[in-house]
Amino acid sequence: MFGRVTGRDPRSLGETECSGYELGLSAAQVAALQKVAADELASDGVVLSAPHAAIKTDKPERCTPYLPQANGAKLRSGCGAASPRRA
Repeated sequence: MFGRVTGRDPRSLGETECSGYELGLSAAQVAALQKVAADELASDGVVLSAPHAAIKTDKPERCTPYLPQANGAKLRSGCGAASPRRA
């Protein structure tokens, strides 16, 4: 779904992408599933089979929810997304 919605190669998320971690998948399993998805999208002509630079993290982490903060800053959703940003 990611590739069809964004037009980006799923491998750009990287093998330590937090959703895979949340599902209990190893980094190797995440990478293999991303490759299958990328190949499928490429064969359908949805995205080119060439990933953007993958997001690099040292190890998988739990996904961080998007939480409004009292001071108007918001936390980004995604892996290791603990730095605040303004809305």
